[in-house]
Amino acid sequence: MSTYCRQLEDELKKEKQRLHETETDYKGELERLRRDNERQQKLLAQNLCKSDATNSETLLQSEIMRLTSENLNLQGQVDNLTEQLKKYKRSLRAYAKKLKEAGGSSSKRSSAQGSPYGGDPTDMLDVNTTNEGEVLPIIRKKEREYMGMFEYDRREEMQIIRVLGVIKLMEEKVQPLIVPSILEHEAIAGLSGNKPGGMRGRTGSVARELESPVEPQKALDLLLKEMTQFYRTLAMFGTDPELITQVFRQIFYFICAGSLNNLLLRKDMCHWSKGMQIRYNLSHLEQWTRDMRLHESGVTDTLAPIIQAAQLLQARKSDDDVHSICDMCDKLSVSQIIKILNLYTPADEFEDRVPISFIHKIQAKLQERAEGEQAQATLLMNTKFAFPVRFPFNPSSIHLEDIELPDALPLTMLKKV
Repeated sequence: MSTYCRQLEDELKKEKQRLHETETDYKGELERLRRDNERQQKLLAQNLCKSDATNSETLLQSEIMRLTSENLNLQGQVDNLTEQLKKYKRSLRAYAKKLKEAGGSSSKRSSAQGSPYGGDPTDMLDVNTTNEGEVLPIIRKKEREYMGMFEYDRREEMQIIRVLGVIKLMEEKVQPLIVPSILEHEAIAGLSGNKPGGMRGRTGSVARELESPVEPQKALDLLLKEMTQFYRTLAMFGTDPELITQVFRQIFYFICAGSLNNLLLRKDMCHWSKGMQIRYNLSHLEQWTRDMRLHESGVTDTLAPIIQAAQLLQARKSDDDVHSICDMCDKLSVSQIIKILNLYTPADEFEDRVPISFIHKIQAKLQERAEGEQAQATLLMNTKFAFPVRFPFNPSSIHLEDIELPDALPLTMLKKV
């Protein structure tokens, strides 16, 4: 063991000596470069003073070209010396580690006494104990000065926009959570509209499992968690608050469209107690916007159609309520209102079905609105609809010329200028 420790000590001393010599050469080279640079500047100044304007310009250009070429060569030498110095330090660190593992506490003391640096051999690896502070900082020359802009073909503008504001990715994550969190999640005890009955209950359960891969009782929490993660990610990357608002406005529209379209296709959801549950679930989204301070930006306005659909399920449906229902459901199309009323199912035997006469009165009352909607009215909401995006100008501390596009984004058509 002692022989091995001595060998390690000898190798460590050699590495220290080599590192010391390298640092000395490094400083000497820098000093020589500094003196040569001063000499060249003096020579250039003398030549400029002695020559006329034409000769001065010619001489200046030739000197600039020569100095540029020489500086590049010298910069390469400095880089090589820097890499060599780092390699020596890594070797020294490895030897010091081996010596420490060999248990040579006494050898540490002897090496400290014989070392030109003194102290623990690992001390010379500390930045504060080396002489690197005396070395001038190295500034790498940029290959090119960028203006902080990108150049692209106008024909590819839509593709660039689709790849970049991340809404598509967010919609893909939210999609499987919409139905179980908004329509199927039941947090109010005693309001379940599921009717008892052997095979019918089992069939409904199997159907729900096929349609909703996420457990409904956990879906709402998962949805809110995803939304919070989206918000924190956008904020972390310095996205403008106005853009964050527009992103969540689009996401909330997508949630509204998905939940309302499913409601219009599922008769088992159209009853009074389910309307209460849906409204309660939507209130969690509204509270989330208040927690994130998005409630004053109109984000929750995009939820109006599904909120009104839930209110329609809860509303009293008598002839005296025709006017109030029509006023309440101003964000629903006529076809959507009539569809919900036709699908409405009594929660129990004590509740009556919606009278046909009531539906006819609703249709007559909404006749004017139906004429206005005739050109664009459809039963289902358009899940592909996108609000126009506005990019506000906000001064940023980020230097745009330093931005690099990640390789994960397929934006090879963008050329940095």
